[in-house]
Amino acid sequence: MVGRRASYLNPVRMYVFASALFFLIFFSLFHMDADKAMVTSGDVNHIPIATIKNMDAVSYKKFVDTLVRNDSAMKFAYDKQQYFKYIDSLAAAAVTFHISPSPSKYKTQAEYDSALAHGKDHNWIERQLVRKQIEINEKYKGNPKAALAALINNLQHSLPQLLFVSLPLFALLLKILYSRRKQFYYTNHAIFTIHLFVFVFIALLFIFALDRLKTFNGFHWLGYLSGLMGLVIFFYHYKAMRNFYQQRRAKTVLKFILLHLTNFVIVALLFILFTFLSLFKI
Repeated sequence: MVGRRASYLNPVRMYVFASALFFLIFFSLFHMDADKAMVTSGDVNHIPIATIKNMDAVSYKKFVDTLVRNDSAMKFAYDKQQYFKYIDSLAAAAVTFHISPSPSKYKTQAEYDSALAHGKDHNWIERQLVRKQIEINEKYKGNPKAALAALINNLQHSLPQLLFVSLPLFALLLKILYSRRKQFYYTNHAIFTIHLFVFVFIALLFIFALDRLKTFNGFHWLGYLSGLMGLVIFFYHYKAMRNFYQQRRAKTVLKFILLHLTNFVIVALLFILFTFLSLFKI
């Protein structure tokens, strides 16, 4: 020890700290359960279903007036019982969509095993999906919202792993795009990506803060600031690429677009994969 300060911040430690702080706040803000599931429609945002159930007649009518103003087909919601049947049907449909392309007609595992033994032709993936659907139907019988909430929570808690996997893939895309720039090694692209991800974490925390202020104080103009902050993320990335790789604007813009299009496909595939993994954790 010579009493000197480090000349730089270790990028890995920086990423670990920033991601831990981000997801700590993220999970505290966006946790879903069946009793506190949110309704969002037009001007009605982040209203717990339990709150709607406890509304008196006057408050409930005001709530439905807002729904109808945004969608005249929602007039049936004036009947509270019909409205909650509609909410339950949406949850049930969402659960079925995530599990299988078509609802399973089998009620128990034994019934499905019997069908397979008598010649039912299902491949391995189909068998796993049907078995999981039967298991979920038995576990959450009569409560599709709870099954959907469990799926969403599992998926949310897999986001850190998804980002951790996507980070080296993002750096690999940069390596391919700048393959002619021999002075940049994969490590350089990885460090660049880490700094970019850290900036995105910080920017998203500001967006979350603005969204909360808008919700609690009714300052709807803050929504424009949130949108502007989203544009700042993309502008920062473009400027970072231009400054780091020192290429002309036209080349940087072209590579910026190709990078994000390709990364979108990769993240979409990863999201599908992690959705299935989350499904099998229910």
